[in-house]
Amino acid sequence: FVNSRIPFVAQLLKGLTSTTTSTRKSQKSTASVTAVFQKQLVDLMSLINSTNPHWIRCINPSPQKIPNTFNGSAVKAQLAASGVLETVRIRQAGYPIRLYHREFASKYFLLGGKQEDTKELTSKDLCQKVVSRQF
Repeated sequence: FVNSRIPFVAQLLKGLTSTTTSTRKSQKSTASVTAVFQKQLVDLMSLINSTNPHWIRCINPSPQKIPNTFNGSAVKAQLAASGVLETVRIRQAGYPIRLYHREFASKYFLLGGKQEDTKELTSKDLCQKVVSRQF
């Protein structure tokens, strides 16, 4: 776990080893609270790293929680507060939310300059050149 990809977590747990305590009556070793927490954190991080995260926005159709009721103004307020309406406006204006470097480069490569100058560039480098170019 000390080899975490998250620098803060790796630094926090650097040099930390699981500790055991023993009593005089029993030589059984018991895990400390820190060791149990560390194991749970390792399990959680491995679960998170094994998934493909996505976001689900839950919208409550009725603040009164009454079945088969729909409060349009409350739903609109929730959509506005979560940024969904702004995202829809941006999409309707023709701006995509995200493009891969390859897609952007294939679409806007002509803005990168002469074709001879851009042939050897990677997609990411070409994107940076297009975006930083002064027109």
